[in-house]
Amino acid sequence: MIAAQAQKVVQKVLKSSPPKAPVAQGDAVLACSVLNKEFAALRDAEMSGPFPEEKIIRSGMKLHQDLKAPRVLDTSGPAGTLLRYKASAVPASGWAAVHFELGPLDFSQIDTFGVLIKTQSHQRATTTRVCLRSGTGNKFRDFFLEKHLVSTTAPGRHIDLHPVGSSEMVPLTANWRELVLFFAPQEIDLSVTDLRLFAV
Repeated sequence: MIAAQAQKVVQKVLKSSPPKAPVAQGDAVLACSVLNKEFAALRDAEMSGPFPEEKIIRSGMKLHQDLKAPRVLDTSGPAGTLLRYKASAVPASGWAAVHFELGPLDFSQIDTFGVLIKTQSHQRATTTRVCLRSGTGNKFRDFFLEKHLVSTTAPGRHIDLHPVGSSEMVPLTANWRELVLFFAPQEIDLSVTDLRLFAV
């Protein structure tokens, strides 16, 4: 899985270089770099679908939706795209989301965590909420990044930053973290063409 591979690389590098004060900051920085390389590798590899709800659709990527009012979902991953997501419109449908596993990113020695997401809508403009989920014990906390991700019929990019320590919903350390894209409950045909993380 993506997060597990990233964690192994981080541990290997840290073991080969005795930790010093500045290296602690490199934990999250290095982990983001490894995750970005894994996302790039997935983007370049073709994935066929469709996949049902509550399903792992790629290594480190899971699809969930409101099972009380499920929609017909169709996901695929043409080469050059992390994910193409299609969904029908269903009255009273609550939510559908794709989860990207990030592993236990340590924010204790960084100032800012950020995301860059490239998308394109194949029908009409649509809005997506970007959430950072942090798991501690048997609970988790959801923090929705400030900006709404707006996808139009033209290729676009979305950048959002989170000042570390500014919200109790983002603990400095966590057992695991996920980046979650919550899609609007409407008919959607959307491609996520790139995803990158950064920590400074």
